[in-house]
Amino acid sequence: MTTTNFKHSKNRIFLLEITINLLLFTVLLIVGLLFFIKTHSLTEQTGVLHQAVNACNNVASVYEQERGNLSAVSSTFSGSICANDKLFIYMDNTYHPCEKDDALFKIIVSELPDSSSGVQKADIRFLKADNTEVYGITACIYNSLSPEGRKAVNAQ
Repeated sequence: MTTTNFKHSKNRIFLLEITINLLLFTVLLIVGLLFFIKTHSLTEQTGVLHQAVNACNNVASVYEQERGNLSAVSSTFSGSICANDKLFIYMDNTYHPCEKDDALFKIIVSELPDSSSGVQKADIRFLKADNTEVYGITACIYNSLSPEGRKAVNAQ
C-alpha cells in the first residue's frame, strides 16, 4: 500500500509541475505578445512621423522658394485648396497629394502675422484625418530691409 501512495504522490507532483510550467509559459507568452503589439504600433507611428517630417519640409521648401505666395505653392500640390491666408494640402495613404475626399492626412499652411523685422513666417502642420497633429514646423522668409528698418520696396 505504501508503494501505491508513493506512486500517486509522484504523479500528483508531476501534474503540479506541468501545471506550473504551463502557467509560466502562458504568462511569458502574454507578455511577449503585448511587447510585440506595442513595438508594432510604435513602428507604425514612427513611419507616419517620418512621412510627416518629409512632407512638412517639402512644403516649407516650396513656400520659401515661392517667397510666401500661397497661390504658387497651391499650384505645386494637386488637390490643394487656398483660402483666407491658409493653404490646405490633402494626402492619401501613400503620402501623395490627392483630393479632399480621398485624404487620410492634411497639411495646413497658415501665414503668421507680418512683423516689422522683415521676416515672413508660415505655420505648417501635418494632421491625421481626425485632426490630431503629427508634426509642425515654421517656415521663414527673410526680406531685405531698407536702412530705416522698413522692407525695401524692390525686395524680391
